[in-house]
Amino acid sequence: MPQHPQEHARKATERDTAAEQAELSTAGDQATAGDQATAGSQEDQLSGVSHLGHLLEASNGQPVPADLQAGEVVGDCRIIRFVAEGGMGRVYEARQMRPDRSVAVKVIRPQRLTPAAIRRFTYEAEVLGRLQHAAIAQIFSAGIKREQAGDAPYLVMEFVPDGLAITSFSRRHNLSITERVRLFLAGCEGIAYAHRIGVLHRDLKPKNIIVAGTGRVKVIDFGVARFTSNENGLPANETATGELVGTLQAMSPEQVSTTASEVGTPSDVYALGLVLYEMLAGHPAYDCHKGSLAAAIKLIEEFDPPILSSVVPGVSRDLSMIVATCLRKDSRERYQSAGDLAADLQRYLQGEPIRAREPTLLDSVRYWWKRYRLVMIGAAALLVMLLGSVVAISVFAVRAERSRVAAIKERNRVSGMLDFFLDVFRASSPELQGPGTQLRDVLEPAVKSAETAFAADPLSRARVQVTLGRSLRGLSALEAAGVAVEAAERSAVELDGREEGQREMIVSVLLETAELALVRGDHSRAAATVSEAVKQAYAIDPQGPLYADSLALFAGVCRQTGNDGDDYSDRLVVLADILFSTRARFQEAEAVLERLIGLEEKRHGTEHPRVARALQQLARLYQVRVSTAAYVEPLLRHAAELIADAYGPDHPATASAYAKLARELLDDEHLTESRQLIERALDIYQRHFGDQHDKTAACLELLARWHVAADDLAAALPLQERAVRILRQGGGVKRGMVQNSLLMLARYRSALSDRAGAVAAYREVWPVLEPALSPDPKSAVDNIQAIILLGNWVEVLLQQDKFDEAEKRARQCLAIAENNFDDSHPIWRFRGRVPIVNVLLATNRIEEARPIVAACREVFQMANPDHPEWKRIRELERRFRAAEAGVNQADE
Repeated sequence: MPQHPQEHARKATERDTAAEQAELSTAGDQATAGDQATAGSQEDQLSGVSHLGHLLEASNGQPVPADLQAGEVVGDCRIIRFVAEGGMGRVYEARQMRPDRSVAVKVIRPQRLTPAAIRRFTYEAEVLGRLQHAAIAQIFSAGIKREQAGDAPYLVMEFVPDGLAITSFSRRHNLSITERVRLFLAGCEGIAYAHRIGVLHRDLKPKNIIVAGTGRVKVIDFGVARFTSNENGLPANETATGELVGTLQAMSPEQVSTTASEVGTPSDVYALGLVLYEMLAGHPAYDCHKGSLAAAIKLIEEFDPPILSSVVPGVSRDLSMIVATCLRKDSRERYQSAGDLAADLQRYLQGEPIRAREPTLLDSVRYWWKRYRLVMIGAAALLVMLLGSVVAISVFAVRAERSRVAAIKERNRVSGMLDFFLDVFRASSPELQGPGTQLRDVLEPAVKSAETAFAADPLSRARVQVTLGRSLRGLSALEAAGVAVEAAERSAVELDGREEGQREMIVSVLLETAELALVRGDHSRAAATVSEAVKQAYAIDPQGPLYADSLALFAGVCRQTGNDGDDYSDRLVVLADILFSTRARFQEAEAVLERLIGLEEKRHGTEHPRVARALQQLARLYQVRVSTAAYVEPLLRHAAELIADAYGPDHPATASAYAKLARELLDDEHLTESRQLIERALDIYQRHFGDQHDKTAACLELLARWHVAADDLAAALPLQERAVRILRQGGGVKRGMVQNSLLMLARYRSALSDRAGAVAAYREVWPVLEPALSPDPKSAVDNIQAIILLGNWVEVLLQQDKFDEAEKRARQCLAIAENNFDDSHPIWRFRGRVPIVNVLLATNRIEEARPIVAACREVFQMANPDHPEWKRIRELERRFRAAEAGVNQADE
């Protein structure tokens, strides 16, 4: 059975890794032979080295410094150009003569050649000579170049072309979260190998984990590495007590404590956590470059960066917990080696339960707010978070409230809550509470205070209590968090759901209750509560953020409890659809679907129809993005083969899979195969359901599209008309399908210059569709249909020079978009504005069109630039500029 593209990619990577290891091994053997041949030359070769890479990003033609000129020979290498300079030496690109290959030459400057530098250089060469891994850049040889200024040790290393720091590579290539984790995992496995043979890197940072232009990861610069024991014939520690070794920004708390004996593999894990944090967040976990050395050390020892999932959309709770475990201040609480970290990342990628755990109360007390001054800093930071939570929870009500009186009421409510939190933190002043005050000591009494402060306002009371519960849970004060959440539950009982924002607040209370139950290990309550949250959030808005949040937590509960059955998978499908179709959050949707594929394969086997369904969902996502379109056909083809094998070649499910694949193959190169698949699907449907079934009609529509792709529009029209007749007989159940079919029929008629026939189709659909339109989220499909219909209708009316009717329909379209979709639905906000812009441009009302064109771009800023809707925006702007230029020419 053919493999789907993800499996192909994985196996290709394995083949590349194996080939690379063989190539580097051979190159190392050849280099050793070459070194032996030149043992009597002026450059005295050091023995026993076979590994390293010290490659920084190229300087693009920077001139070679005077100490090594282009063309100069070092050992058996001819210098080509200067690449980079570090604290102790310089790196050059060179050409090795035996064997003939590109290499990097690292030369220690004579001015920096102290006894300590020589010892460290020799130690580095010995360490690297023992490392043989595809993710660690190779060292080929070492020697000493004799110069008038003194001896200059050098290393000959693997050259990594177009190398970028792993963070830079991730940004430049706009990698998804999953792609970033996989890229990081490749480097992590190199460090895991080093740990297994007893080597610590001690200076892991983004610039020391580089990615070649081909996407291969290489860990470089083991200049301060050391062995964990003296079993290798070398001392276990070359660092004097009290000496800071490495890059401060990449150091762990035990490294800056200057107690070298405490530095071990968990120190490298901490540095890896910093790298992964920066890859996912787009910025470092903290900045050690500001202030004094003492301030930087204090920052490393005491500051905990924000949990990733709270600051980076799309980062899951599991992935956040993995990173947080790496960054624990106590090395005993981290993964104990890079291998342990790599294993948990692999579990995350495969959708399996991870080993990382929530921090205990002892962890939090020990490392959070050790001094009262930090209490106030933490309180200020938490206040920002609390304000954000209040505003976030309030946004549902603010959006929904239409009247000025309701808006003022909501503003006063929010103002009262902010005043409450300000009073809480004023009361936490060290002058009043003493220097030993902990943040939890401030929040716990606030739970009771809220009962009195908002006695007459259960909605505000519930908001405050949920926020306090969430904050206390984040501090691992689970008992106090339970008190706050139970109070919020009591407040929620007083909410009848009639006032704006109350239904949303009830769901928020349910979600926090489920979160706390999950942390406490009460899985049955977590599952029951989150299921109720999903149900109520769906009733509020099946495409809204609360429903997406509920589904995400539902998925997390199922994953942690092992209850990842078909219901879980079904919710993942819905979650992915919401994330992309209504939020344009492609990467998050992709990560959800990749997890779904892994779960289905694990639970049902790689050839089960549910795996095929998951592949089809991923293909559907990939269809709308240019950079992933090439994956669509292989995914759909593999899914069709799985379904045909499972159900047989004549099953309706097989016909559906054939139709999906045929739709993707509607291009010149695959027209013949596409036609064959459509005819097979049509034959299956007709034999199973007859000639008058909606599935038969859908297949006829697909055959009509095939004729359009084959430039035979005249043959497409009767097929579409036949499909419309079949669907009309289906009555109200198929109303949406009838509307779609009529819209397509109108487009075909318009393309054949039958504009009257097209308008007739639009007029037939509109009276049926118009009464169903409303801001109710359950009417979203009808609203979308209306925007599409009116947009096409306006286009035909403009072709007929019926400008007044065109403007009437365009303004109806604009009203639907403005009244029924907010900015979280950018596609339909944009589509609803296009018709009126077209009318204004057609009637030379450029200045009226200008702000609407600007608003079109503004409302769609949240979408990925790779989204196909951007093509429509650029086309709209092009036509606007052309119309503007035409008016200016006429004026001149």
